[in-house]
Amino acid sequence: MGDTLEDYVSIIELLNIAGEIEGRKKLQKIVYILKNLGANFVEDFYFHYFGPYSDTLTVELEELKSMNIIEEEKEENGSYPKYKYRLKPNDNYTYENHGNLEKYRALIEKLNNQKARFLELVATIMYFKQEGYSRDKIISKVKIVKSDKNYTNEEIESAFEFLRDIQ
Repeated sequence: MGDTLEDYVSIIELLNIAGEIEGRKKLQKIVYILKNLGANFVEDFYFHYFGPYSDTLTVELEELKSMNIIEEEKEENGSYPKYKYRLKPNDNYTYENHGNLEKYRALIEKLNNQKARFLELVATIMYFKQEGYSRDKIISKVKIVKSDKNYTNEEIESAFEFLRDIQ
């Protein structure tokens, strides 16, 4: 395959380190959090219903699927399907592993061990923090924009602690 995978190298590397990421939302939040902590991701994010979201990342995942580099396993799970992402065995493509994410290995594993609901909260807090809001304002904004999630004060507090630990 003559195409350069330069545009996708960080996603490929992320999946190589993580092994498997369960859920589209979780994958979005992991990339958002890593990017904001300095990892080499180029995708732009905007605030969406489930917190920070990147159309570009969604398109790149589709492209990687059609290039036969990643597989998306769809599992019917009640009312909505659940997706799992992993790299296909590497025999049909080559990419230059820049090792950009290697220093984030422990963090990637830590993020991947969290539930998507929690990562959504962490990413949302991170987003509002970057917008310059105070802690109190962030908490009240989270309770408004995420009212359907019914996050408890304990969950919000542990998300702030989690952010402190990973930064």
